[in-house]
Amino acid sequence: MNTDWNFWLSLITAYGVGSLSTAVLVCRGLGLPDPRTQGSGNPGATNVLRTAGRWAGLATLVGDVGKGFAALWLAETLGIEKRLEGLVYVAVLLGHLFPVFFRFRGGKGVAVGWGALLYMDLWVALSVFVVWIIALLIGRRVWLASSLAALSSPFWMHWQGAPVAWLYAAVFAAILVVLRHRANWLDNPLSLSNRRP
Repeated sequence: MNTDWNFWLSLITAYGVGSLSTAVLVCRGLGLPDPRTQGSGNPGATNVLRTAGRWAGLATLVGDVGKGFAALWLAETLGIEKRLEGLVYVAVLLGHLFPVFFRFRGGKGVAVGWGALLYMDLWVALSVFVVWIIALLIGRRVWLASSLAALSSPFWMHWQGAPVAWLYAAVFAAILVVLRHRANWLDNPLSLSNRRP
């Protein structure tokens, strides 16, 4: 198959995979209410954990991480250039944030983005996870930890000597994640009193 077709197929498939809302599918499978109508209304692992329990939350987390990982694995299987994988990373993230199958009402992209990073560069993914853990322990807010972890990803990519295209993709992804948490930042960013996921 032509390389250009493989590239576009990778992007389209990544967006489609990202559009499969794990939170909604898990809750439907367990006979639970749509997570977009519960708690914070966010179809993500944190909200599912709080409203549907730890097993549903864990299943959502694993599914979201798996989506990001699978999209990059498929892209590499199709043989696209390494430097172009950053665009696949963005495509799967956009699919999760704006899922075509669920009226474009998606999650915040943290777990999906991390799953993509896990495939792209293990050390970058682990470094981002460490930042998330430290920020969570200090700030005790998932939204804060997620935002700071996302913002750290371009730094770790640069540190690892990743392709420039990956850096641009990481910056774009970090901006998207922070914007998806804008309500948390605007509510009371200094006191960190917000409890939304």
